[in-house]
Amino acid sequence: MKAHTTTDHTRAIELVQELLSMGASLAGLQGVDRDDLEQVYAYGYALFEGGDLEAARRTFYTLAYLDNSRFEYWLALGLTLQRMGEHKEALACFARSGAIGLSDPRSAYLAGVSFVILGNPTHASKAFDAAIKWCGKRPEHQALRMKAEQSLVQCNK
Repeated sequence: MKAHTTTDHTRAIELVQELLSMGASLAGLQGVDRDDLEQVYAYGYALFEGGDLEAARRTFYTLAYLDNSRFEYWLALGLTLQRMGEHKEALACFARSGAIGLSDPRSAYLAGVSFVILGNPTHASKAFDAAIKWCGKRPEHQALRMKAEQSLVQCNK
């Protein structure tokens, strides 16, 4: 049996880093089934809905760590952090979910909410404006568009 050298270990780390930079996930590299991740997500959602925000945060953080390219995981983690009053951390999650789901206006809207709470109406206005643009005329986002428009008016007072 051949002993692993430091060079082998270093090359393995470099290979994993390269794969992750190309969009691979730890879950994918470990062969974790997507259905298993979805069951954990449903569990996290149930924890969130039940008010156990700390457990929901841990669950969504784990999911985002395992599969860092999933919009839903970052959005859920951001929303959980927002509800916990951790707005700076929530903003980082909304930035990540927004970068992944460019056409989904929820990240921008929720970032606007956190910016308002943090006392930054300039950034909040920009976030609400972005949410309005991404809502467009799509029927499924009209309720969110109305909320973003109302929030934008409040920021500009």
